[in-house]
Amino acid sequence: MSTAIEERDLRAGVTTLCLAIFLVIAAGTARSQSGENCRAEAYRQFDFLLGHWEVLDAKGNRLGENRIEKILGGCAIAENWSGRGHHRGRGYSAYDARRQLWNHSWIDNSGLLMVLEGGIHDGAMIMTGRLQYDLQARERHRVVWQPLGNGHLQRTWQVSGDGGVSWQTAAELLYRPLAGKHASGSDDSQAGRDTQS
Repeated sequence: MSTAIEERDLRAGVTTLCLAIFLVIAAGTARSQSGENCRAEAYRQFDFLLGHWEVLDAKGNRLGENRIEKILGGCAIAENWSGRGHHRGRGYSAYDARRQLWNHSWIDNSGLLMVLEGGIHDGAMIMTGRLQYDLQARERHRVVWQPLGNGHLQRTWQVSGDGGVSWQTAAELLYRPLAGKHASGSDDSQAGRDTQS
């Protein structure tokens, strides 16, 4: 009699354990699908980049437009660059919570592919990396995104030929909000279009 009771209790215990494991997995999946895993403060460090920008060079010449928005439930940031002379580019940035670093990948229609990583320093996002077709070279690239107090943004691209000991500025750009088009936040409708394209 006691054996039958023990077996019944064992089956009940196993069933309860399996149900608990299932609920934990289901809850984690639901959080992932809703983007809840990307709502921590660290995922918002780069939100100052969001918006529809007019991009000018250091002399004030208009170079193009950059529309930047959150996608994938806030888990990534997408750039859509449209410049003079039919220059087009896309950039994707995402926070790596395990390594506590931001990653940025850039590709344009000239074939340029650059992968950077870094983080926030004194209010600016600073990332460094290499051109992907030149990984063995000592040349390194650093991009600094600095929010300005007037709602504008400065983006500085620097190059080092000595492995990062010294840096020379290759380009300094001013991002200015486009009138009537500047908006920040998530645009998952665009995320759907990106996913399907």
